[in-house]
Amino acid sequence: MNIHELNIVHQDFHPGNILSSNFKHSIQISDFRLSGEEEYTKAADVYSFGIITYKLVTGISPYLDISHDKDLAMMDYDQKFHFILQN
Repeated sequence: MNIHELNIVHQDFHPGNILSSNFKHSIQISDFRLSGEEEYTKAADVYSFGIITYKLVTGISPYLDISHDKDLAMMDYDQKFHFILQN
């Protein structure tokens, strides 16, 4: 059973929250933020998983050329997607 089947949203999914001793038999997710005031949806976890997958496949952090501040935060999904494709 996965976390979304249990209706749980992680809210802070990133590579530092993926745990495994050898990445062959068992991978676990840690540091769930089950409480908090901000509303997160499963879509946020799916988006985060996509970013992690992109970095694993390419070896490059997406948005590397954009400072990680309000400019990145204010970009909508389409702008971010096109930025990745152009770079």
